[in-house]
Amino acid sequence: MIDAYEDPGTPDSRGGRRYLWWLVRCQLGRSAAEAVLASVWMVLLAATPCLMAKAIDEGLEPGDFPVLAGWSATLFAVGAFNAWLSIMRHRTMTRGRMDANFRTVTVVVGHAVRLGAALSRRAGPGRSSRSGWATCRRSARP
Repeated sequence: MIDAYEDPGTPDSRGGRRYLWWLVRCQLGRSAAEAVLASVWMVLLAATPCLMAKAIDEGLEPGDFPVLAGWSATLFAVGAFNAWLSIMRHRTMTRGRMDANFRTVTVVVGHAVRLGAALSRRAGPGRSSRSGWATCRRSARP
C-alpha cells in the first residue's frame, strides 16, 4: 500500500525529465514490473490473431474436430491469461501513478511551506494549492 505521509525523498528538480526519472527510481521494482507486464500483454495481443489463423487453417478441415477443439482451447486459455494479465498491468500502473501523485503533492506542498510568507506575496490565495494539484494531475496522467 502507498503511504501518503512517508517522506518522498529529495527530487531532482533540474528539469522535467530528471524529475520523472526520479519518480521512476523511487519505485524501480514497480516500474520494471509495469514494463514487463505491458510487454507480455502486447505480445499476447498480437499472438491472438496468429492463434486464430492457425485454428482456421488447421482445424476447419472436414472431420478434424479434435484439432479444432485443441486450437479453440488454446485460444481461450491465451485470452483468459491475457485478460488476467491486463488486470494486473492496470493495477500495477495505477499504483505507480498514485505513488507518483502522492510524492509530487508532498514535494510541491513541502516547497510551498518552505517558501512561507514569500509565496503569499508572489501568488494569490489558493493559487499554490491549485497549481500543486494541477501539476500532480498532469504528472499522474497515463
